[in-house]
Amino acid sequence: MQRPAFPRRFAASTRGYLRDALRFAPGRPAVALGLRCALATMGPLVIGHALLPRAQTWACVAGFLVSLNDKGGSYRARARAMAGVAVGGAAAAAVAALAPPALAPPLMLAWAILCGLAGAWGPAAASAGSASAVLFAISLATPAASAAIGLERGLWVAAGGAWAMLLGLLLWPVRVYKPSRRALAHCLRLLSDHADELARLAPEAGSAVWQTRVQGGHRAIREALEVAAAVLAATRRGRGETGRGERLLVVLQTADHVFGALVALEDVVETARRAGLGSHALVETQRTVAGAAGTLRTLADRVVLEGRLPPWPPLTWDPAALRAVAVAPVAQRAQLRHAAEILGRLRIALESAAETIDTLHDQRPLPSAVVIPPPALRPPLAEPLREHLALDSVVLRHALRLGVAAGAAVALTTALGLPRGYWVTVTVIVLLQPYAPATVTKGLQRIGGTVLGGIAAALIATALRDPRAIMVVAFVLAGLSAAVLQINYGLYSLLLTPTFVLLAEVSAGDWHLATVRVMNTLLGGALAFTASWMLWPSRERERFPAHAAAAIAALRGHAAAVVDTIVTGAPPPAHALAAARRRFGVAVNNAETSLQRLFAESRAHPDALEPAMTMLLYLRRVSASLTALASTRTLTPQTAGAALRPFVTRVDAVLADLEAAVRGGRPPAPLPALDDPALDAIDPVLAARRARLVEQLDVLHQAVARDRR
Repeated sequence: MQRPAFPRRFAASTRGYLRDALRFAPGRPAVALGLRCALATMGPLVIGHALLPRAQTWACVAGFLVSLNDKGGSYRARARAMAGVAVGGAAAAAVAALAPPALAPPLMLAWAILCGLAGAWGPAAASAGSASAVLFAISLATPAASAAIGLERGLWVAAGGAWAMLLGLLLWPVRVYKPSRRALAHCLRLLSDHADELARLAPEAGSAVWQTRVQGGHRAIREALEVAAAVLAATRRGRGETGRGERLLVVLQTADHVFGALVALEDVVETARRAGLGSHALVETQRTVAGAAGTLRTLADRVVLEGRLPPWPPLTWDPAALRAVAVAPVAQRAQLRHAAEILGRLRIALESAAETIDTLHDQRPLPSAVVIPPPALRPPLAEPLREHLALDSVVLRHALRLGVAAGAAVALTTALGLPRGYWVTVTVIVLLQPYAPATVTKGLQRIGGTVLGGIAAALIATALRDPRAIMVVAFVLAGLSAAVLQINYGLYSLLLTPTFVLLAEVSAGDWHLATVRVMNTLLGGALAFTASWMLWPSRERERFPAHAAAAIAALRGHAAAVVDTIVTGAPPPAHALAAARRRFGVAVNNAETSLQRLFAESRAHPDALEPAMTMLLYLRRVSASLTALASTRTLTPQTAGAALRPFVTRVDAVLADLEAAVRGGRPPAPLPALDDPALDAIDPVLAARRARLVEQLDVLHQAVARDRR
């Protein structure tokens, strides 16, 4: 007999959340961050123990939180994020210390709402707001005996934050452009790996593994390019220089163009394989693309080096060899010619990037042909907040949810008289996320890590009674917890729990706090879970259609830019094409993130979301076909642009209908005939690109038609 549907869904959902909680992110522990966190935490503790014991706890906690909020990036951005935690935490500690106990719940509610609204200014501000709310909850639980002591508490929090900033920004070497160089190197290495995969899997072009390993890498590359752009913009903003920052921007623009060339090449290689490209031509294509991958690796290694570089090694690959391959069929010859054209432009772009990187150490002017956009201006400070003051805003809903849950936690722990009740409130603040599935996953990690960490703390406290030995163990655990945070939050909680339990036990002389910590964490987790599902939940099934429709709208903009590029062929439209391709990449990444949240929210069988997954996959493939189409402008006759515009107009009408169908939840209109014999007669390269675009558009249309969410 088949089990009822609800238990099956519940079991599948539970297994899914457990898998997410136990999943380890790729990468290595952040050893430098861990060491800084340990020093920032234990330094005030040691000094305070000798000079002013009542100050050590506040400076210690502040040092840990400020160091933990050093997320990398430009030094300006790092300083701003760390200072936000230090200043916000100092204000929180002082205000909460002076609060009357009877007003503790409403004050916690109000402060938590304000901290939640900080998310309107981005992840760094959201993190600073969370840290401020944590310090407010801790200080609220221990009222100051006088106004002077309350203000002193805020000053010690500021001092602990200043110590952490000193460690992170001054005692470690500061090279202003080092974060930008590293971000660019990461982009170039991703592009190199992508080119390697393209070369290795070219014989399997179009297969499932090709889609997963090659086309599936687009999202990570676009995200890396956006991160590099943000880091570089933050570094350049306000510096008024015209040298190194502009050169790094040129390298970033080149990396974006290289990405577009590789995307176009994917589409051409897949078309060529389907046309029956011979083994000799395929091997030569693989060799050339692999050579480009090696050049990208060399550029990545050189862009991070300071000072004068050794001579640039000569390139060992040349698309001319690909053009010389003899191919008989017209269709294969056209595709090979197209691939050679793309690789030729790729070689020119990489040589230009190499020349720019080689001159990063001096101040020679850039060529006048290079277009450098000015640093982006920040919007008015209040503008992001105004944009989120709406009932459908995820930020506003999260802020209200956080305030109500934190206020309820304070009221409940006060009514029950729980020892160390602020641990309940802190757990609520840390666990609550804007989306319920993320809260559940983080809650499982926090609860599991706290239980195991509490057991570890009890064992350590039993074995070690010397406070000096305990402080040494706490120093090691504090560093390890911060180092593994980016890998798995549960592992971080496991190491963090004994750190602060042991420090609290040394201060209070109470060797049973591990049990209290575990019980309070369980209660805080229950409150967070309840609030996430019942208080103004943000359902992703209501938000995904808007994200998908926005991606289709961005694809329409990409198609229009392709036509303008082919018709005019002038540099400004080429830059407009890159900007349109970038906007589409960001939009489709947002849609994929929304789909991931939808899957986590519903825990439905993958078949139920298959049309949505196919839709996003083929949005990317249509964009790749458009990018390949844009690269034909030097291969086709001048009449191609005028003949292409009516065809793309019909494509735009199809995309407009798909956008409206996704946004409105209705089936799309039947796909019209997109044959164009006049366009196909102009050039075989153009004919192949038109056929390829129509094929991808047909699958996209079918996916939207099957979507019945």
